[in-house]
Amino acid sequence: MPIDLLRFFEANVSPLQLPQGQDLAAIVVPETSGHRIGKDGQGRPCLLLRQSPGASATMPIRLANVTVTFASVCAVVDRTGERTQGTFTIVQCGSDQSLWPLFLATISTLAPGLSSSPSTDEIRRAVMSLVDLFQALGGPPAATVQGIWAELFLISVATDPTTLATAWHADPTTRFDFSRGHHRIEVKSSGRRERRHHFTLEQVTPPASTQAVVASIYVERAGGGTALKGLFENVCALLEHDPLLWASFTMSFYRSLGSGWAEALADSFDWELARESLAFFPMRLIPRPQVPASGEVTEVRFVSDLTALSSIADSELGTQGGLLAAAAPKEWRNG
Repeated sequence: MPIDLLRFFEANVSPLQLPQGQDLAAIVVPETSGHRIGKDGQGRPCLLLRQSPGASATMPIRLANVTVTFASVCAVVDRTGERTQGTFTIVQCGSDQSLWPLFLATISTLAPGLSSSPSTDEIRRAVMSLVDLFQALGGPPAATVQGIWAELFLISVATDPTTLATAWHADPTTRFDFSRGHHRIEVKSSGRRERRHHFTLEQVTPPASTQAVVASIYVERAGGGTALKGLFENVCALLEHDPLLWASFTMSFYRSLGSGWAEALADSFDWELARESLAFFPMRLIPRPQVPASGEVTEVRFVSDLTALSSIADSELGTQGGLLAAAAPKEWRNG
């Protein structure tokens, strides 16, 4: 199980005296073969992945919030003040302290998965998911805050949040929000207390072998409501027994928010309204336009009103098994 480097950094590295010049203050990460977690002269966290003295260097990766320097010879100061030199790939976070917890959390799975003296190519492959995440943090959001809040809300109230988190789309542009086996769930949120939602023709016509449902939720902004940050932390707490899933979920979450992540975390919505309004509908019953099957008309998008549709009964969803049963709210299964 990967060590929690956020807690390890706060407990063991933060108290270390700031190093001088280009030195790094660092401590060996437990259960790894000499890889270290440390900080530079400005206190910025960094991961030091130990390599052989003859390891090949390659062009560094420099982003606004993270830098990766491969096969660099540097001096490391330990907790006793002893200074030693070694060859390391240095994965370093930027100066934005609000990103430090995310950086430390997402690198928790890197060091334990590497050999005692990994090659530069091996390290490059390992760090690319982190690089992709920090690149996304500088780009436009891939989804609306309202939509992300609704999806996390569904995970948080589910009978089996682990299954839903596993099925949550890593890429926000995929057709369905949750997909596992032959089950699909698409979450649609409304800020106007109307079940009028946007669909694509491909969503309402999934493969015949699949069973798809729509989770419709009223998501209304509320100053004293549940902030996206709090909801995210609630879901993370539900996943803490599975560090790999937790790390994957965290990266998908922040990747969806893009450059507006800091402001998005403070957005609050009405939890009680969402819980009272949550309803599931069979995808096959969603009203849709009639389009010729010739393929000459594609990428059809439309708004469909679900008000007149009958939702799936509370007891029925829990009997479907798989992803659909996992998505049934706990109150329904316990009631």
